[in-house]
Amino acid sequence: DSGGDEADQSILILKGEPGAGKSILTQEIHASLVEGIKKERHSLIPLVLFASDFRLSDFASQEGRIITLREFVIKSLIGFGQTELGQLANFLSTNWSKFDFLIIVDGLDEIAQRSAYSEIQSELKKLIHADILTSGGRVRRFIMSCRTHDDLGMHPKSPSISLRGLTSQDDRERFCESLVRTRVKSKVARSRIEKLLRAESAQLSSSDLFRRNPYFLSLLVNFLADA
Repeated sequence: DSGGDEADQSILILKGEPGAGKSILTQEIHASLVEGIKKERHSLIPLVLFASDFRLSDFASQEGRIITLREFVIKSLIGFGQTELGQLANFLSTNWSKFDFLIIVDGLDEIAQRSAYSEIQSELKKLIHADILTSGGRVRRFIMSCRTHDDLGMHPKSPSISLRGLTSQDDRERFCESLVRTRVKSKVARSRIEKLLRAESAQLSSSDLFRRNPYFLSLLVNFLADA
């Protein structure tokens, strides 16, 4: 339906294989928006939900009533008590319709309840579409990250971005060389960073996923260049 197509345009699907940088990119988007809110540069409040926490039972109330996206988000946060996330849940319970939100659903492919994998994605889509179409003029934007094709084609009209990881040793070395050459001016810093980025360096990470992640490497080089 046209309403669903319109709602899908407010959802960005971020795709890529493990190590391509999906989660790190969404974390950086969240951090950037939080900083922007603090400095009063914009009004878009970022929220992060982890699909690995979703259960099919989360999409209905105890009475069996279909819940709203607001109720679903609060349900996801309320278990954190008096922490910042718990306080955020209390804030959302009375202010949902007053603010603009960017909601990030990280790891759509990591839904733990595999027996209800497609049902959970379908129920989430219904909640998101209903919220977008009844937002009353408030801005609603969504980012969903998942491995390539693991969104099950649930959002065919949504824009998408595919992140490419550094899958070969040659790719990684060329990327790192270019990164250091263009972003690091000090010879001392360049030598130190090049040593850290070498494939045999255990300091970088024991996980091959981090070595293949261009966004992580970019952030690391920027951090070290400023240190």
